[in-house]
Amino acid sequence: MVTIKFSADNFTQQQILNHMNESAVYNESDLAPFQRRLGELRQIVQRDAEGGKHPEALTKLLERQLNECGSCCHDSFLLTVS
Repeated sequence: MVTIKFSADNFTQQQILNHMNESAVYNESDLAPFQRRLGELRQIVQRDAEGGKHPEALTKLLERQLNECGSCCHDSFLLTVS
């Protein structure tokens, strides 16, 4: 089921991004796979929402989790260019 995969994937990415932020040992190219995967996950959530596959509350939760992870990824990107 997509929801289980997304949850595990999102949690792992968030942990890795947090660790990268704490260590500050990464560059812009290290963040590209995270940004790409977040885009893929957003498409999955959007497609499932349009198809009515999940309750609206679950879709909102998944979108919120994606936004939190995306925010961390964006913050990490800003640190690499400053």
